Amino acid sequence: MKTKVIIFIFLFLTFKSFSQELIDTSGNFTSQNSTVYWTHKFEKIFTFQDLLISVKKAGILNNIDIFQNTIVGQSVESFMDYRGAGFTRMSTPIILSNSSYKSFVTIENFSDGYIVTVKKITFINQNDTKRISPLFGSAQGEITPIEAIAIKKTGKFTNSFLNQAAKIIDFTLKKNYTF
Repeated sequence: MKTKVIIFIFLFLTFKSFSQELIDTSGNFTSQNSTVYWTHKFEKIFTFQDLLISVKKAGILNNIDIFQNTIVGQSVESFMDYRGAGFTRMSTPIILSNSSYKSFVTIENFSDGYIVTVKKITFINQNDTKRISPLFGSAQGEITPIEAIAIKKTGKFTNSFLNQAAKIIDFTLKKNYTF
């Protein structure tokens, strides 16, 4: 009888740990100090000058700064590609289908590829009644940081984020930063 209980507990713990591994969809998202980062290493090898030319040609970054082998900039406001990621408008979280996004991007060039880190991702609702802000003087929809939809109070990712939003964001960012 004791053996059956021990086997049951062992199997339960094994299945529980296996199911937790399946939750992480891409491995490209990390959460540190309640901030969400997306990082991906691309294997294509560039000289730094060629990478810089490719980034400028793609037109996906504004306010580009260069530090040694690193390119830093703000992404151009654009939309998530939920269709390319295999989702329909109805199965996509509303915040992704109705909002454009902006972020800060760091691209580091190495001898074996380049690493793109995207942080401070914010979604700008395009369906809001855009009011002119007395402080900034421009019309803009409601701004939502990615942390509001991605992280629980415990600092872990929400299941709803990992199931759909993370897959769509991951697909879009990989597509945008593949040079």
